[in-house]
Amino acid sequence: MKTDKKAKKICEADWLYDNFKPMKVQVFKINYDFFFDQDVGFNDEGETPELSENGEQYVLLNNEATFDFRDSSPWHTSTSLNEIKKYAEETLKQKLDWY
Repeated sequence: MKTDKKAKKICEADWLYDNFKPMKVQVFKINYDFFFDQDVGFNDEGETPELSENGEQYVLLNNEATFDFRDSSPWHTSTSLNEIKKYAEETLKQKLDWY
């Protein structure tokens, strides 16, 4: 039995693209492995989804009010909220105030 795909925005932060253009980065929590599900039929034998012990994964998006599993394109996924926030700050080279 397949689980319905669900997504919930956990937090977001404002940042400046090129130190000029205001942008947002969002963290969504989903109940499946985004990239594993994209590769259905192409996964290696024995490959399993990367999910937290609660069966969840966090994804990073830019300037998205909602997460749509058909159209959204996360730029990073993680099983840890702290790790995904740290990754965003390191990649954007800015300290982010998450809210």
